[in-house]
Amino acid sequence: MIVTDSTPKTPPKSTTPLLGEASGAAPPPAYAPRVAAPPPVPIASYQGYQPVAPSAYPQRPRQSAAKRFCKTLIVALGVWLLASALFGSFYSSRRLRDTQLYSTEYPIPSDVELDEPECVPSWTDGPRSRRSSHPFSAYTNFKFDLPPETLLLLSKGALSAGNLDIATHDGDDVEVKVVVHYDQAFVRDTVKACLITRKDGEAGVGIFTPQWWRRPGNRGLVFEIQLSLPRNSKGEKLINTLFTDVSNISQRVVEGLQDVVRFNSLELTGSNGRISAASLVANTTLLRTSNGGVQIGHLMATTAIVRSSNGGISGTYATKGPLELRTSNGAIDVSVAVTSDSSNKTPLTMVTSNGKLTAVVDLISPSASTPKDLTFPVTARTSNGALSVTIKELPLDAKLDLQARTSNTPATVGLPLTYEGSFSVKTSNSPSLVKRLGSSERDPACPKNEDCKARSRQVETRMIRKTAAEGVVYWDEKNKKRGVVTVTTSNSPLTLVL
Repeated sequence: MIVTDSTPKTPPKSTTPLLGEASGAAPPPAYAPRVAAPPPVPIASYQGYQPVAPSAYPQRPRQSAAKRFCKTLIVALGVWLLASALFGSFYSSRRLRDTQLYSTEYPIPSDVELDEPECVPSWTDGPRSRRSSHPFSAYTNFKFDLPPETLLLLSKGALSAGNLDIATHDGDDVEVKVVVHYDQAFVRDTVKACLITRKDGEAGVGIFTPQWWRRPGNRGLVFEIQLSLPRNSKGEKLINTLFTDVSNISQRVVEGLQDVVRFNSLELTGSNGRISAASLVANTTLLRTSNGGVQIGHLMATTAIVRSSNGGISGTYATKGPLELRTSNGAIDVSVAVTSDSSNKTPLTMVTSNGKLTAVVDLISPSASTPKDLTFPVTARTSNGALSVTIKELPLDAKLDLQARTSNTPATVGLPLTYEGSFSVKTSNSPSLVKRLGSSERDPACPKNEDCKARSRQVETRMIRKTAAEGVVYWDEKNKKRGVVTVTTSNSPLTLVL
């Protein structure tokens, strides 16, 4: 058992002296030995603080207004020079970059000479263009005598694009106006345009642009070229030869030119542009382009060649000799008249691909009596496009050699009553049909409204199978092998009308 002492060891609160009271009583007993008091700290004698007055700050003398102005001017001039150097360097680098966008070489034909070494045109600012991508325009003019041999107009280069109009004017000189539409002046300034010569008697105008390594859309040029030929007020003007060779430019001969100008030789050539004319008259004609069609209202020529690609050929063509119409990936839709008065073969060629071929053909002899062995070779060929060829007229006793062919589309060929010779038709997966116009055909050897001993027309047909047939047609049995007509297609019906 643990017994606790309940007696407090500390005196009760009633007997505990207060601090105020304790201060006057004797100190409590020390529990440690007394320590001697530290020696007194010497106290410095008091001395009054003497403030130290700061030394006077040196003042700069005030500058005059003129001197301050000069310093400001020098600083401003330095900033201006620095900014000029910075922006000048940027501009120079940009100009250098722009000049590196194109080649310094121009596609000038090797046989062409420039009348001016630099060939820099004198541009006159024109009105604002309606073209959003080419808002500015400028023009220059050329005027010169009609050359005795060949009038030239060339436009070559990657930036060449636009239109060429061939017209006439009252006067004795040739006039050429060149209008250029552009977005940036430095691109326009790359153009070379001046008078050119080729051989003796051959002269004209050349327009050349450089090859661009890369061509943003707004850095192209669009040309509007007008070639104005002199016309004779007393009658028809004969121009020996007109030769054009233009890139990315469409050519148009304005209406009425045929009434006042005739060409001995007409050569309109180009690329990536169409050729169109209301009417043309020339002895020898060459119309050639690419990626554009050829549309001629009426052409009269001794011989004519019309060529294109990725574009159609249409119009009326009349020649006194060979005629060639050739394109690809485009339709041929023409009326043709070929006249021949010699024993030489006078061929007619019409060829395309991936397009329809429609032709109405007159084969003519101007003589009252057909020359002996007069032959008309006719080729009509396409693919993946319907073929329709009608020979409306053929001289009596003339020989026709017709080869007509297509594929995967219908073929129809019509022959005149004057045709005598053999025929052969062939297709696949569809019928071949040989039709006769009627049984009351009039003998073409008998003049109209005159009695004569008329002959009877004979048609002999042999069906090889449903898809092929052959035979002969004649008025005189001795002529049953005179002409040859062959028509073929595939996967479509075929019709031959006699």
